Amino acid sequence: MAEKIVNSIFGVDPAMYSQLKNQQNYADALAVGNQYAVPGTMMNPSLGPLYTQAAQQGQLIGGGVGTLLGAQDPELQKITAIKQLSTQFDLTSPTGMREFSRALQQIAPNESMMAAKRADEMTTSALGRQKTQLDITGTEDKQAKQKILEAEIAKLPDNATPEQWLSVYRRFGSPDQQAAAIQRSVDAQANREAKFDLAKEKAALKAESIATQQKAMATDTLESSTEGLALVQNLKKDVNNWTVGLGGYTSWVPMTSSKKFASDLDTLKSRLTLAAMNAAKAQSRTGATGFGALNSKELKVLQDNIVALDTGLSPSDFQKKLDEVNQYFIKLQNKATTTLGGTPSVTVSSANAENDPLGLRK
Repeated sequence: MAEKIVNSIFGVDPAMYSQLKNQQNYADALAVGNQYAVPGTMMNPSLGPLYTQAAQQGQLIGGGVGTLLGAQDPELQKITAIKQLSTQFDLTSPTGMREFSRALQQIAPNESMMAAKRADEMTTSALGRQKTQLDITGTEDKQAKQKILEAEIAKLPDNATPEQWLSVYRRFGSPDQQAAAIQRSVDAQANREAKFDLAKEKAALKAESIATQQKAMATDTLESSTEGLALVQNLKKDVNNWTVGLGGYTSWVPMTSSKKFASDLDTLKSRLTLAAMNAAKAQSRTGATGFGALNSKELKVLQDNIVALDTGLSPSDFQKKLDEVNQYFIKLQNKATTTLGGTPSVTVSSANAENDPLGLRK
C-alpha cells in the first residue's frame, strides 16, 4: 500500500529508476556509435557499430565496477531512502502523511513539500466527507424531530390556547420554530389587546353619543315640561263653572272665557303629547334606561289622561286631572335637570298609589 502511495506521489520506485537508467545508458552508447556512421564526417563509418558495442559494454562494466567499489547513483540512493521511510508511517491518514513529509525534509526537500501537499489534500477530503456525513445526520435528525413535533401538535385540542401551542414548540421544536412560535404568540396577544382597545374605544364613543343624545333630549324636555307646568297653573286658575262642566259646552261661542280656556287646553294637550313622544324616543334609543323612559303601560295611561282632559268634567274632577298632568311635568323636569347636571328644585307631592298610576311621585 505504501509503495503504491509513494509511486502515486513521486512517480517512480528504485527498480523502475534502474530500468530507466539502463535504457538511457544504452541510448547514449547508441548515439556515440551513430556519430561514426554519419556520412561526410572525419570519422570512419565502418567503426560506428564497433564503437556502439564498446560503449554499451563500457556502460555495463562501469556500472558494475562502480557498484563493487561502493559508488551509488545519488538519485537512486534518494529514491531508495524515500521508499524505506514510507514503510515507517501510515500514509493512508493525513497525520501519517504529514509525519512522512517532516521525515523527508533533510534528504528530499522537494518530495517533502509534495508529501505535505498530499497531506493537505487528504485533510480537505476527510473534512468534506465528515461534513457530508454531518449534513446527512443533521437532516435525518431534523426530519425525526419534525415528525415528533407534528405528532405532538396533532394531540392538541381544537380550542388549544396560545400557551399550550407554545409549550409544545418549546419542548419539541427547533430554536427557529420556537422563536417563530413565540413571535406568533406575541403577535396574537398584541392583536387581542388591539381588538380590546378598539372595543373599549367603540364603547366609549357609543356611551358619549348616548350621553350627547340624552342631554339634547333633556334640554328639549326641560323646555317643554317648564312650559307645560306654566300652562297647567294658568288653567287651574281658570277652572270654574263657566269654563268646564255645563259652561264647557259654550266653548264654541267667541269672546267667552270658555272659548279661551278651550284654546289653552288644546295647547296643554299638545305639550303633553310632545312630552310623551320624547319619552318614547328616549326609550327606543337607550333601551328604557335613559331619562324619561316609559314602558308601554305607562304610555297608555298617559294617553288616556290626555283624552281625559275633557271640559265636560266638573270643576273638581278637572282639577284632579290637571294635578296628575302637573305631577308628570314635574317628574320630567326633575329628570331633565338631573341629566343636565343640576339639582331638582321641585319635588313630586305624595299621593296614594291608586291616584298615581304613572308612578310620578316615586
